[in-house]
Amino acid sequence: MKRMPQSYQTRYEPVSCKELVILAVAFLSSEEARLSRFLSLTGLDPSDIPQLLGQKDFQLAILDHLAGDETLLLCFAEAQNIPPEAIIDRRRALDDLNASY
Repeated sequence: MKRMPQSYQTRYEPVSCKELVILAVAFLSSEEARLSRFLSLTGLDPSDIPQLLGQKDFQLAILDHLAGDETLLLCFAEAQNIPPEAIIDRRRALDDLNASY
């Protein structure tokens, strides 16, 4: 059985997709360079973000942004005590949910 690094074993409950997206936005916002890169790639204005949090396409964009940069993904995963695989799994689940509409 594959053993997860100790740092990922301390989270008691898995986070939902929406919670994960909120954590990711907070993480990206914690460093100006991270947030600027995301905003530059998406063309969004920071004031757009609160209204977009509930939209599946925005949630996918956030998780795609993390998944598209392994260093960023691992840094976020470590900061949140969430295995990187769980983040990718949530992203897939959200995409599957989005595709069924």
